[in-house]
Amino acid sequence: MLEFNLPVMSATAGLRDAFAPLILGQVSGLVVESGAAKRLLHYVDLVNALSKGILYLGDVPGGVKLEETPGGPPQPDYQLLNAVAGSARVLSRMERLTHMYLSAPTGYCCDGPDHHCYPPYTRGGDDHCVVLLCSGRLP
Repeated sequence: MLEFNLPVMSATAGLRDAFAPLILGQVSGLVVESGAAKRLLHYVDLVNALSKGILYLGDVPGGVKLEETPGGPPQPDYQLLNAVAGSARVLSRMERLTHMYLSAPTGYCCDGPDHHCYPPYTRGGDDHCVVLLCSGRLP
């Protein structure tokens, strides 16, 4: 078993806002909370949803339902240990199950002051950030 931390966002948050915490945090997993219900989504789920024009995290299909099961051994592959202050502690039943969520995503951010991330932005023809008035450059 292995514990790991992932960012948490509300289901009412915009999908475009979900990329920065993953890219800057160098993880590919995100916990989405809708009241007491929580789901584990992968970076690829978010990219696919973006390409389909989905606007909110709560509307992204798929993911893994997370349950809090304090005490006793975990039954599902992933168990939510806690979620506080924008971070969730997740326990995986097998260590190999964590790699896909802890690996760095394929996105990147500009080096400008606001670190605009790609996605959701789409790269232009050169290495300049496409956001108006941003002086950032892309890797």
